Amino acid sequence: MGGASLWVSDLSWVSDQDGWAIGTANGCAATSANCTDVLRTTDGGVQWTQLGTIPTPPGQVLNQIKFANSEVGYAFVANGQFAAYMTLNGGRSWQLMPGPPVAALKVLGGTVVAVRFNHSGCPGPCAWSVDAAPIGSTEWRTLIDPPDNQVNHGSAILVTQGPDTIYAAFPSNPAQGVVRPGGQFLISHNGGTTWSRIGSPCREGGITQGMTINVAAAPAQVLAVLCLESPSQLSEYVRVSTNGGDTFGPPRAVAGNGSFSQLAVTSGSSLFVGNAVSGGSGAYGYQLMGSFDGGLRWSTLASQTAALPGPRTAPSDCLGFEDAAHGRWIGGASSLWTTSDGGRSWSESAF
Repeated sequence: MGGASLWVSDLSWVSDQDGWAIGTANGCAATSANCTDVLRTTDGGVQWTQLGTIPTPPGQVLNQIKFANSEVGYAFVANGQFAAYMTLNGGRSWQLMPGPPVAALKVLGGTVVAVRFNHSGCPGPCAWSVDAAPIGSTEWRTLIDPPDNQVNHGSAILVTQGPDTIYAAFPSNPAQGVVRPGGQFLISHNGGTTWSRIGSPCREGGITQGMTINVAAAPAQVLAVLCLESPSQLSEYVRVSTNGGDTFGPPRAVAGNGSFSQLAVTSGSSLFVGNAVSGGSGAYGYQLMGSFDGGLRWSTLASQTAALPGPRTAPSDCLGFEDAAHGRWIGGASSLWTTSDGGRSWSESAF
């Protein structure tokens, strides 16, 4: 399928060959319905087939997709602003999920774990909970719903690791006087039965205004955070933990053109960042950077100049690895970058 007809905003893979893409039909008016399309590939992204359109109401666009297996998948918007949808047939048809809006969703064993907000229309304040349901079910149970869970714009980051570890980060500014510098960061190592709360890894080591931008995990208890030094100083850095978030290494400055929001990690030494934008017009320089020594040195792995997406949607979570060797990144909307050697080299193809 030609990339010119669809602005792809997210990818999901259940193997290095079987994957899905979600995007917005180009030219879809702000008041139009059914503007979110789904594509599928079974050959690692060489060819893509359009499966159909998610039946969203006028003015609603979904930008996140996550498949638990070859049949069951979920689609939602990253800030929890609208209702979520589920498919039970590989993306050929979608049904509205009952219950609160989903802001983040990951697979953990035979369950899906999601951050859900107590009402639609976030920005908030919106109270959140971390919930779980069997794959393909709409019977959710609450894992954690703390009393100080008010956040003011629906920002949530959810990461799973191995069979039972969950990381939940809320980097937004707390609302209604609930002040936690740097946001909230929670960890469960037993599938959500119990939780521990840690201080923001972005506000340690003498950095007092650091802001969490993204979080990523890899096997062997590797956890990485991408941080912004402060709202007024736009330098970015990463910190890496190799013990499941108990302690973090020193801040390592990220080189490149800045404005990075995407983060992936395959080991304690192999780190990747990419940039994305929320809208606009004209041309934009997309860049993928990598470090293979824990953030000490960075190099440009892929880059391109492409048109900005306009106001409807934009790439948000389009950098990730299915395993230590196979990874994907979306720069401009029509370009899929793929690696099969652990991120050392990347090749470009079109949707």
